[in-house]
Parts: sequence; structure tokens; C-alpha cells
Amino acid sequence: MIQFIGRQPIENEVLRHLLEEIAFESEAYTCHIRAVQIEKGLEVHFNETEIVIGYDHPITYARALALVKERLSKKKGLTGIDRTPIKQVAKFESLGVMIDCSRNAVLKVETVKQFMRYLALMGYKTLQLYTEDTYELEGYPYFGYMRGSYKKEEIKEIVDYAKKLSMEVIPCIQTLAHLGATLRWRAFEEVMDCENTLLVGEEKTYELIEAMVKHAATHFESRRINIGMDEAHNLGLGKYLKQHGYRERIEIMVEHLTRVVEICRKYEMKPMMWSDMFFRLLSVSGDYDANCDLGAHEVLAKLPKDIQIIFWDYYNKQESHYNMILEQHKKLSNTTLFAGGAWRWRGIVPDNTFSLYVSEQALRACVKQGIQEIFVTAWGDNGGECATFAILPSLVFYAERCYEEVLREEVLASRFETFTGATWEDFLLLDSANHLPDNPSPGRCSVNPSKYLFFQDVLMGLFDKHVTYSETNAFYAELAQELERAVVRNPKWKYIFMPIYLNAKILSLKSEMGVRLQKAYQDKNREAMASYKGDMETLIQDLRTYHQAIRKQWKMENKMSGLEIQDQRMGGLLTRMEVARETLESYIKGEIDTIEELEYERLRFDCNLDEAAPLSIPGAWWHEIISPNRVGRT
Repeated sequence: MIQFIGRQPIENEVLRHLLEEIAFESEAYTCHIRAVQIEKGLEVHFNETEIVIGYDHPITYARALALVKERLSKKKGLTGIDRTPIKQVAKFESLGVMIDCSRNAVLKVETVKQFMRYLALMGYKTLQLYTEDTYELEGYPYFGYMRGSYKKEEIKEIVDYAKKLSMEVIPCIQTLAHLGATLRWRAFEEVMDCENTLLVGEEKTYELIEAMVKHAATHFESRRINIGMDEAHNLGLGKYLKQHGYRERIEIMVEHLTRVVEICRKYEMKPMMWSDMFFRLLSVSGDYDANCDLGAHEVLAKLPKDIQIIFWDYYNKQESHYNMILEQHKKLSNTTLFAGGAWRWRGIVPDNTFSLYVSEQALRACVKQGIQEIFVTAWGDNGGECATFAILPSLVFYAERCYEEVLREEVLASRFETFTGATWEDFLLLDSANHLPDNPSPGRCSVNPSKYLFFQDVLMGLFDKHVTYSETNAFYAELAQELERAVVRNPKWKYIFMPIYLNAKILSLKSEMGVRLQKAYQDKNREAMASYKGDMETLIQDLRTYHQAIRKQWKMENKMSGLEIQDQRMGGLLTRMEVARETLESYIKGEIDTIEELEYERLRFDCNLDEAAPLSIPGAWWHEIISPNRVGRT
């Protein structure tokens, strides 16, 4: 059995939880573990009768426990164990994660606690829960209305648990844009510039922001706060333009930032913010790139000196790009942070393979540029469909890139199994539903056929022009077989694997169905059309099974609010499949002479895409997928 000698740096209750997560095999042998504090990093020494863990922070102690488990599991105890000491020093002072809790999926408190345990074992020190409006704000009943917002008691529970782990929970909010879910309510008309951006210069805007900052200062122990301010593309172009006329938008940005920082100072909070708007407003192209001279604009000299700037990039494959942008950031701040991405925001399927590839380039540049704080973002755009724990490979990669001197594939695989109890190769297999032959691994970012082929209407066929006849079904059929085996191999994570397996199974029939139906219709081959009735019945049953699997996945991790969106999307898909079956039956029986939807010539969804890569369509969202007709605001 495991016996801990002396005082441990982590409370017994949480220590027990950590050991349970890594399934520490403590019954087959007796093992004494003693903890001692050291100046820097972690060290593990395997002596004759005990294991000594040296740590500089309780988080490195937690990581060391996982490394001990990894070493012991190979020999089932101290006898015959490899006694080579383990020594690791982090390349960065702080490693963190930001989880999106604003795109319908709001993590349950218990999920956050479990997530923090995994992070602690990997060596992460900070967590940001991205909450645009998903926290209750006193005096603003419509703020986060019916959105699963965190109550103050829930925030306290999360913060208290993090404290036991010596992990910092940093409030992460928005104080300029990305507030469409809030500004939809007429209660916020006076503070709205345009549909997702606050009205700069309006005093009621700053009353609202002060309430946000006060909430963070009151309910979080961290004195740091992420105030957002990214992607404010319409800043000063809505109501502000009517009230004040056109002004240099960089001046509006800095004025607003100055007011917000003053509020943060009032509550003794140290702000950080995303940096993209400085680049976008001064770049020749208007993009977040190095094609600008930040040092030439005098207004930037007015930037508050006590703000940290976050460079975020989840896309670029060249280390040189990151080096150039980081050099530009030195003109803005001496304390730049870097935020990479764990791709989970293009549907139910993650893209850890792409995340690992681009993150390697980014982290090389961060080491060269002396960046001391990095964190990984896990956005949930367009509905929060992907399971949060599906990004575990990306999180393990960042951790090992931080702590290991030389990173090898076999080390990643071994650590992944130690931290998660799952297989590295199987979790990377989850990406494959988006890696069709014309999008080979690591793949192009944002390409998501697993979503648009799944949700597209089988009669309208908006993506049918891109489907390679007779090959797409076969790809998904083979993938479904591989995923079915992976489900069995990873019982702990079955709830993540099942929906993606069922997605592939459904697409093994559905991805080509519209193409085949239209060809048979054009050939006036009613017999061929009749042959698809059975496939439609199978699809309807599989879609119902999928719906239950996605509901189970949601309930495992998230609060109930937001699940209704998944239900409505699935309800619409199922209804349209039933309508397609009924329409087909009517045509075969001769009750109707035409199927109007199949009369339309199919065009490419994006006429500018490379025809050699027909299914590499980037960034298709649900409302764009389901119909060519208007489904948003008219």
C-alpha cells in the first residue's frame, strides 16, 4: 500500500482524488512517499525503501505523483524498478488552460473540479473559465438569463477547490465585444453599439463593466482578470458612429481600455487582454498580422502600463510567423502572454492533430522569445458540441512540451495513458472524421465534413457537389469500424467516443445519399430510388441513437442549459429525414411527378475552393449548412 511520510503539500481529500484519477495501484506493493521542498522544478529519487519527491510548487508535486505512478506501473512496485532520478524544470513560469463556458455548454462544477485534477497532474497552474455572460450579475437580471450562469456559491466552490490544489482560477470576461447573447435583450439597449459590441463612452456601459469587475473581485481570490476585448470588428461603427461621427478606431479602443483599466485598479485587479484589435486597427490588411508598425502610432503610447497583453494564434504553421508577431508585441508590453488553441470548435469532432502541429511551432518561438506565461484555449463555437475532455491529447502535449527537454512520441503516448487511462492513438483517431483523403493529417484548420455532411439536408444537398462519388461512404464505413473498436478499448471515455463513432456510421450511408438520389431521379430510375428507402429507415434509427449519445455526453460534462439547442438541431435533422422518406415513397408510388429539391443543379458551396480538395470546406456553421434560405435575421 502507499504510505505518505510527513506533511504533504496537498490536502488529504484532494490528494486522494488525484490518486484515484491516475488509478494509483497501491494494493500490490508497499511504497513510502516522502515530500521535500526544493528551489526549482521537480525531482523524484527512488531509494531502497522510499520514494522522495522534491517540488517547488504543489502543482509540480502533483505532476511528480503521476510520474511516480508511471514508473511504478511498469514493475508493480519498487523491486526491480528503474531507479534513474527524474528531474524536470518548466520552460515557462506558468502553464494554463481557458475553457469556453459561453457557447451554450457551461461546465458543471463537478466537471470543473475533475478537469482541474487532470490539469494539476499534468503540471498546469492556472485555469480560466471563459464567461461572457454566464455568471449571475447583481442588478442585471437579464445578464446570462437562462444560460446556465454560475451562481456565486458555485464560483466559491470552484475557487476553494482550486485553492486546495494551489491552482489559480482567473476570471475571464468580455468588456467590449462578444456580448451578443447579452445585448439581444432590450434591457441593454442603452449600452449597445451594435449587435455584439458595447457602446464606448456611454456611462451606463461603464456601470455595467464596473459590476462585472466588482463581481470578479468579490468572488475570485485571484487578483488577475482577463477583460477580453478581442474581435471587436464593429467598434465605433454602430450607434457610436451616429452619435459622434467617424473617429480613428484605435483612439476609441485606447480610450475605452483606459476607462476599463481604471475600474480594475479601483478593485485592485490586474487586467490582461487579447491583443488582436491593436493589430487589426493598424494593419494594412486589417488582419491580425505583422504587417503594421505598432511603434509608429502615437496613441499606443497612451496604453495603460499595468496591463498584460495576450497574443493568441491557433492557425499558423510557421515558427517564423510567431517570432515576427511576438517581436511586434514587445512594442506593446514587456509581459506578453501566449495563448494557443486546442481545436474543439468545429463540431463534435476535435482536431488534436492540427493543434499539436501548430502549437509546436508556436512554443518553439515562445521559448526563443522568452515568453514566461502560456495557456491553451478550448473554444466551443457554434454550440459547444465537442466534449471538453476530447482535447486531452492537446493538453498533455502542452504539458510535456513545457516540462520535458526532448519530447518524443513514445513519451507522449506513455504520459497520456498515465494521466487519462486511455490510448494516445485512439484519442487522435477521433480527429479522423474530418481528415478525408483530400485533407490529410495534420489537416487544414477549420475543415469539418463530419458536421456539414451530417447536418446537410439529404434532398437539398448543399454540399453534394463536393462529394466524391463512391469514396466518401467507404471512408466513413472503415473509420466507423476503427472507432467501434476504440470504444471498447477506452471504457472510461466511452461517452466521448460513442457520438463520433455513430457520426461516422451515419455518414457511411448519408454522405453520398443525396448524390445517388439525384442521379437516380435524373435517370428516372424509380427502382434505384426505391432501394434507398431501407437506408433511410436505418439512418432514422441511427440518428435517434446518436441523439441519445450526444445527450449523454452533454449531461456528463455540462449543465442542462444549452442542450435544447442540440435537441432542436437533431429534431430538425430527423424530421427532414422522415420528410425525405415520405417524399420518396410518394414519388415511387406515382403520387407526385417531381421532387422539386432534386430538380436544382448542384453548385459548389464555395466557388473559390480548390477542386482537387473538394471536401476541404472551412468553417461551415450549422445555420449555413441546413439550408440556402434565410435562417438568421431577415
